[in-house]
Amino acid sequence: MQLFFLISGYLLVQSADRRRWAPFLAGRAVRILPCYWVALCAAAWTLGRPLVPAGADEVLDYLASVFALGHLRPYGLYRFDSLFVSWTLTIEWTWYLGLPLLAWAAARSGRPVRFWCAAAIAAAVLSHLWVMAAQAGRLDGVYAEPFRRITPDPAALEALRVAFVTVAAPAQWTYFLIGALMRVAQDRVASIPVWAAVLVALVLLGDPARTAALSGTDPTVATGIGLAGLCVLALRVPAGARWLLPLHRLGDLSYPLYLLHVPVTMAIVQRVAPGPMRTALVCLGVTVAAALMHRFVELPTRAAGARLARRGPRAIIDVPTNPRGDR
Repeated sequence: MQLFFLISGYLLVQSADRRRWAPFLAGRAVRILPCYWVALCAAAWTLGRPLVPAGADEVLDYLASVFALGHLRPYGLYRFDSLFVSWTLTIEWTWYLGLPLLAWAAARSGRPVRFWCAAAIAAAVLSHLWVMAAQAGRLDGVYAEPFRRITPDPAALEALRVAFVTVAAPAQWTYFLIGALMRVAQDRVASIPVWAAVLVALVLLGDPARTAALSGTDPTVATGIGLAGLCVLALRVPAGARWLLPLHRLGDLSYPLYLLHVPVTMAIVQRVAPGPMRTALVCLGVTVAAALMHRFVELPTRAAGARLARRGPRAIIDVPTNPRGDR
């Protein structure tokens, strides 16, 4: 998951630099939410999970889920997230909120590379401190009431802490900042020797459990540095290489695949006995569902965004793409 956060930082930093705060956020909303809403409704209906609040006390939780902010309200995510990946979109939204301000400050600084380097270091320190505090239980008081709404069982506290506190947005911001730094310093990144990138990736990603144990935190900043090594290797691949064509095609479906892979898999697993047939049906079902969403939801959304963007300099729609398809 952290790889996608790093890619988001890499791909969006220049887009934010060209747009004001409100238009940038509006563009993100138009790009992210339509597919999310369709997937959320389809998954809730298929899996028999709640789609609307049962009472007034669930309205705020429901609205948070609708706008992919459920990870900020643990009970809302627990009750209404039928996709089981919505928490990552909440973390993405925190990045979208701060990115235009960071891009503005970087431009005003006159030394954008130095600025983004300092921001990445600051985020790394903050992330490390956050995870350490979360792992020690020092943030449990903030989440005590939401956790009690989910379950009164004290034995579940550790799992809830990991799901909602340890991996919360402050623990992930480093990955976005590393990606942004790689983009603004791309010329310098391109000069990094391949052997050095391979060595960093192998050492820091080869045994994730050991890396986390040595750093004392999980997630850990070291993982972001290892993923940066992988991205250095990816940047060395010629853009026109023919063997990349299937990956580009897969990238077209990547956001719908991301949204739908868990609920479609669950729906098939609940109805089909274990065996090769079930595995084949899962692969086929996820691919077909993603292709349909891409054709009938994602592409029309992009087209509408492009039409709005042509109306003038105050256009609010921004439709770059990335390997997960949600940029």
